[in-house]
Amino acid sequence: MLGCLGALGSGAVQPINAYCVGSHISVYFLKDESEIKSKSRILSLIFLGIGIFNFITNFLQHYNYSIMGERLTKRVRENILEKLMTFEIGWFDQDDSTGAAVCARLATEANMVRSLVGDQMSLLVQAIFGASFSYTLGLMLTWRLSLVMIAVQPIVIGSFYARTVLMKSMAEKARKAQKEGSQLASKLTITAFSSQKRILCLFGETLKGPRKESIKQSWISGFGLFSSQFFNTASSALAFCYGGRLLQQDLIEPKHLFQAFLILLFTAYIITEAGSMTNDLSKGSSAIQSVLAILDRKRQTVALVGQSGSGKSTIIGLVERFYDPDKGSIYIDEQEIKNYNLRILRSHIALVSQEPTLFAGTIENISYGKGDATESEIRRAAMGITHCGERGAQLSGGQKQRIALACAILKNPSILLLDEATSALDSVSENLVQEALEKMMVGRTCVVVAHRLSTIQKADSIAVIKNGKKFS
Repeated sequence: MLGCLGALGSGAVQPINAYCVGSHISVYFLKDESEIKSKSRILSLIFLGIGIFNFITNFLQHYNYSIMGERLTKRVRENILEKLMTFEIGWFDQDDSTGAAVCARLATEANMVRSLVGDQMSLLVQAIFGASFSYTLGLMLTWRLSLVMIAVQPIVIGSFYARTVLMKSMAEKARKAQKEGSQLASKLTITAFSSQKRILCLFGETLKGPRKESIKQSWISGFGLFSSQFFNTASSALAFCYGGRLLQQDLIEPKHLFQAFLILLFTAYIITEAGSMTNDLSKGSSAIQSVLAILDRKRQTVALVGQSGSGKSTIIGLVERFYDPDKGSIYIDEQEIKNYNLRILRSHIALVSQEPTLFAGTIENISYGKGDATESEIRRAAMGITHCGERGAQLSGGQKQRIALACAILKNPSILLLDEATSALDSVSENLVQEALEKMMVGRTCVVVAHRLSTIQKADSIAVIKNGKKFS
């Protein structure tokens, strides 16, 4: 609360200071020398008071927002670590979830969140209130001149902001071009193959890119600086020209002219500074999304256990929408499954049942999981080709289940349904398949029906089904 009050006070300082400067300028147009001295003394004391007030508000703003940011950083890191301790081992096998990546998240992304919620948020509150206060004060002093200046401000602000964005973009391109030029072989390799002349020519070619980008950057920088200064000067000229006409018509006082002009001029700089924070805001927003991806990890594995005939496989059939429930509803992503197109719904679901049925042909049955699968994709899902026979008659139950599992892997579904998927496998094959399944389950919603404890021991939650009802 104190931080917000400090930010509001800091935002009000700039327009109040501009108002006093405009008043001070008008004092020098007075004819009475004693009156000039008297009012100048009073305004000097006011400026001193503004400085003290600015010190207090800045202290309250940055101190309180910094404390809030540090507390938030501590909570985010603790919550991330606590959540990570509950994840399955397979999650850490992903390229973006290695130990180094997790440490980087704890170190950098929490700091980005602190910067967004602390530093950047306080400056944003300050800028919004400062601009609103300036516009209100300017319109109260002289609404005619203020409307003209407000109308041209988007052009001035846009030119400043466009120049900043272009310069950042060009600098990034120049860095990439210079990086390409620095990627040369070592001195030992060059000498060993007597490639000095060839490397020099190659280096000269790679330097053309940075040179071209630097020249382009110079042109854009010069044009952008010229444009921003031109629009800034032109808007000031327009304001003074229109203000002079208002003075001739006795529609405005000289003091109000200077006050409104300076207030709205400083407002343009306030908005430009706020616009320069957009890059930091986008980084902070990305960091928040990354943190929430860990803290609000919704895709989990649910295991269904119970006696035969208790209704476990029926639940699987309801999710696949083989039939609709007589009572109640089933929701996926907060939408009732009846609202989804049936073909689209099933395209995101893969089912491996306890008695899979195959088509006659080879084990290219796997390709039925993905109609446009290439041969290399099929081979990656399962190596080797064997004739299946009618309904897979020439295959054992374990072989049929392995083909069905490969079909599910190839489909790459969002929801994976496993109905006694490893029941027909021996212990050795089950361990191998279970290892592959654990990797496949990462990042997916999985519903597992099983009797063996080894199959469900790593599930996020276990539900006991009895007579069609959930007991735990």
